[in-house]
Amino acid sequence: MTCCLTALLGNRAVYHRIDESLNMQFGKFHGWAFIALGALLLLVQLGLYFAPVQDTAKSPENPAPAAVHKTTPVPGVLGGLSLILGIGLYVNNRHKPQE
Repeated sequence: MTCCLTALLGNRAVYHRIDESLNMQFGKFHGWAFIALGALLLLVQLGLYFAPVQDTAKSPENPAPAAVHKTTPVPGVLGGLSLILGIGLYVNNRHKPQE
């Protein structure tokens, strides 16, 4: 077994091919992870945007409080950037044809 392992590791072409394959799998995995994170953050942004307006409780001092609906664009912006990054990583690390 050790003889086969040293022969395999001694062959630089095979080692380079294995290393390159692992790097491509690494990029594909992280690409999909960023795509999933981006989609999740965009869904959070949609949830925040379409959430019903919450009226604050009426009190004797303030009989008719104004309904305020504040949203922040941070989840949407981060989601969009993450989605673009994930697609870029996935496309960049696809299996390239042998030369």
